[in-house]
Amino acid sequence: MNLKMHTGRLLAICTVTGFLIGGGLVVGYRHVDQQAYELGAQSVAIQEFKHLKTEVKTYVHLTDKVLVNDEVGLQNSTVEWSDRIIESTEKLAGTALAGDRESDIQALGSEIASVQALIQEGAHYQGAGRASKLHSLAKRADVIIESIITRIEGLSNQLQRRSFNHEEDLAAQRTRLMIATWIGATVYAVIVLMSWFWSVQTIVRPIERLSDAAERAKLDNESFVVDESGPDEVRRLTHNISAFVRTRADFLATMSHELRTPLNGIINMNELMMGTKLDPEQHDLARSARSAGEALLSIINDILDFSKIQAKKLTLETAAFGLRRLVDAATEIVATTRTMTSI
Repeated sequence: MNLKMHTGRLLAICTVTGFLIGGGLVVGYRHVDQQAYELGAQSVAIQEFKHLKTEVKTYVHLTDKVLVNDEVGLQNSTVEWSDRIIESTEKLAGTALAGDRESDIQALGSEIASVQALIQEGAHYQGAGRASKLHSLAKRADVIIESIITRIEGLSNQLQRRSFNHEEDLAAQRTRLMIATWIGATVYAVIVLMSWFWSVQTIVRPIERLSDAAERAKLDNESFVVDESGPDEVRRLTHNISAFVRTRADFLATMSHELRTPLNGIINMNELMMGTKLDPEQHDLARSARSAGEALLSIINDILDFSKIQAKKLTLETAAFGLRRLVDAATEIVATTRTMTSI
């Protein structure tokens, strides 16, 4: 699997899941809020009905002032308030909570219009009989007003009962949404954790195994054994490192053998030269050259031993040696070099 594709899939899964869960919850909460606005205890219908009751109460009071107390100056106010009541009934009839009670609401508006017609009729009465006629109109208006109050009380009880029932439904919906929120959060957390675990198993663990194997391969070529698993990039890196380690070991072994062959020839030729007639100074120089060649050969043999270590074929031996001779051999080369420099 390609690493970019793998990472892209993880991001896509987490992002799409988050959008789906979050979008679903947002839609659910908006739906509940919309229902609360239309059908709840604080819905627009309840607020409009409260305004309507206040307006009807004010209108009834003005009607008594006009028909009973004959306060002619308030007739225009009754016209204004009747228009307000009719407008409020139209708004109330258009709400979701009171929509199916449109006939009662329209009847309420018609009764208000009837009372207003009586007030307009009384405005035309003049003369000595005006008081008795207004009293008669007031009785007729009282009958209509009593019907209005009864109708309003009936509508109030119905709307309050409906809003209470809807409040119970809304509370149940909010509870379900809260549960759905916790479930969605849990599901999203599980998806994120699974994605993290998958990425760790697919990417991080192969890289860790590759890193550990590379550390071991610094000294031991055979220990570089890694399953070529994970993304394509990790498998290619594993293959390249493995090839590099093998190439390094092969190069080291080959060069050690190639260097030892001519060096053995030099040492052997120097040995033959020492068997010829040489003056003392030449003999000392030849012996120093032989010691240097043997030291170089020892280093090359150590390199070959390193290759044996990589191949796990090195055998340790315990052998006696002369410390004085070893120190003399180590210092002889330097001493000879200094002598030649001074000359």
